[in-house]
Amino acid sequence: MIRLNILFLVFILFSCKKEKSVDLKYLKGAWQSDSLYNFSNGYVFGKKIIKNDDNTIFEYSDNNILYMRKYGEKRRFIYQILDRDSLIYVDTNQTFISGYKIIELTNERLVLKKRQPFLFPGKNQNRYDIRIFSRVPNETKH
Repeated sequence: MIRLNILFLVFILFSCKKEKSVDLKYLKGAWQSDSLYNFSNGYVFGKKIIKNDDNTIFEYSDNNILYMRKYGEKRRFIYQILDRDSLIYVDTNQTFISGYKIIELTNERLVLKKRQPFLFPGKNQNRYDIRIFSRVPNETKH
């Protein structure tokens, strides 16, 4: 019974939280990774991504199609926005590929957070990745 009361209290606290507004008009267009940070139980590992022709380009179209381009190869996925702050990728069969929380979205910057599985059995673990993207200049749309 105590466990149910605690869960109910947590639910009430999070449901009263002010809804974060993400302006999705900025998502359309081409993005490239700038850096990747991995947070794992208090440790932080960062990697700056050097910009060159080998970078993966993520291009979000108006019709919820995502094109990922790298090494001359192009892959097509469907993206969906859930609750105005969550971004998921699915394949053409609607099979879940990956999901992210949108931390920041402006005309020049996209920051996504992805939860990672625990390393060890048990509680009190916190693992996630933060990916920071910048808009690709002079990219043509499909």
